[in-house]
Formats: sequence, C-alpha cells, structure tokens
Amino acid sequence: CSAAQGAGGNEGGGFAEINAGVVLAYPPRILRTRRDDNLNALCKLTGTWGVLLGRLLLAAIFLQSGYDKMFNFGRTVKLMVSKGIPFAEVLLVPAIIILLAGGLMLLIGWQARWAALALIVFMIPTTLVFHSYWTYPEAQFINQFHHFFKNVAIIGALFMVMGMGSGGMSVDRPRA
Repeated sequence: CSAAQGAGGNEGGGFAEINAGVVLAYPPRILRTRRDDNLNALCKLTGTWGVLLGRLLLAAIFLQSGYDKMFNFGRTVKLMVSKGIPFAEVLLVPAIIILLAGGLMLLIGWQARWAALALIVFMIPTTLVFHSYWTYPEAQFINQFHHFFKNVAIIGALFMVMGMGSGGMSVDRPRA
C-alpha cells in the first residue's frame, strides 16, 4: 500500500472548502497527507482482516465442494464416468481429500502455500475436463463459460496465496 502514496490527487493550487461560510484552502501537500493517511489505515486494516476474509471465502468453496462430493459420492462418480474419467470411484477419494484438506489448511492458515499449490494442481485439469465450454451445446455454453472463468479466477486467487502466504491472522503467522 505504501506504493499508493503520492499517486494522483490534486496537484494544482490546493483545494477550497466552504465551512460555515468560511473558505478554507488546503495546500496540495496536506491533501495528499490526509488521503495517504486514510489509504494507509485502510491498507493496514485489509492487510490483516482482508487477507483473513479472502482466505476464509476461498476455503469455503473447496470445503463445500469436498463435502458435496463426499455425501453425493455415487452422483459424482456418474458425472466423472460421463466425462470419460477412468477409475472414477478410486480417483474421487483423493479428490475429496485434496478439497477438504486444502480447504481446511486455507481456512486456518496452516501451510497455506502448499494447500494452494495442491489445489491449483487439482483445479487445472478439473476445469479443463468439467468446464470445457467450447464442447457444450449452445444451451449450456454460457453456463460452462462462466464456470470455466470462475475457476480461472479461483486459480488466480490461489496463486496469490502462494505468493503472499496466509497472512497475519493464521496458524502460520510470524511470531514476535
């Protein structure tokens, strides 16, 4: 967030504000300082709580998906077989483990980079096989198109976790 300091703003002759009939003029330096202070406070807040919230929301989709596959095992196997996946009953078990373990690791912030890597490795072929929108009939095309790009965005978020780690509100947080 410190890179945002000094970017943009009122670089001209300052800013006039009418307050109870009195015109107050602020030099550009004071305006930048106020704006930067607010931005830095927001960055500090989101640097702690935003990372936690993002990690929780990201974990939720994997936990929900793993839970759904576990409790709808037969239906999921049928779907996998319809997509040409061999040994669907065998492969579904590690898929559920990856989804639940990876989601839980993201949720609590323990080894989140490894969890993100495992989920990326899982998500890429899953997205290509199950949401290959270009192979669907017109009636399903747009739905699969959206699922495909939703998964691409989730993969992007997982790369962010790999790059940034789990943040301060996590089991792996740096100790003082």
